[in-house]
Amino acid sequence: MNIRKFNLILITLILVILTGCSSAPTEKASINSSTQTKKTTKNSSTEIRKTSKKSSASTKKATKPSSASAKKTKEYSKKHALTGKASWYGKKFHGRLTASGERYSVEKFTAAHKTLPFGTVVRVTNTITNKSVDVKINDRGPYIKGRIIDLSPTAFNQIARVKQGVIPVKVTIIDDSNTFRYKH
Repeated sequence: MNIRKFNLILITLILVILTGCSSAPTEKASINSSTQTKKTTKNSSTEIRKTSKKSSASTKKATKPSSASAKKTKEYSKKHALTGKASWYGKKFHGRLTASGERYSVEKFTAAHKTLPFGTVVRVTNTITNKSVDVKINDRGPYIKGRIIDLSPTAFNQIARVKQGVIPVKVTIIDDSNTFRYKH
């Protein structure tokens, strides 16, 4: 009996300690004028609700890039050679969701790129014929070595015959003001 009572008291004590840990005061730093002070407040349900609202607002904010991220995209295009081979992809993916959450259509002027933000408008120029087409990035790919962009058949047809399959291209960023990183 003594062992059972001891175990019961031990478990109760552990639970009391753990309960006390969960309601311990938290430290929040706040800046007062030019000096830095710390205030200690207890967690409350209203404080938790405010925190969760802030975090969801910051998540929404992350999907809309700032002018700083637009600058980063332009810097990326200057630092990285956006030349290589372009291919097209089509009928088997028509109507399916792209990585950006949009429905893929073989009739639209869209493209897949591995790293450019969704919504970026790029000009793809055939380096042999100098024909070009403007497309919006709405998917990820291509996943074949040496290829830098996959175009919809309609877009590809503007700069080369679809029967060619793969062509040498140069990609130039035209508009990155309406980009997003995640599905909308």
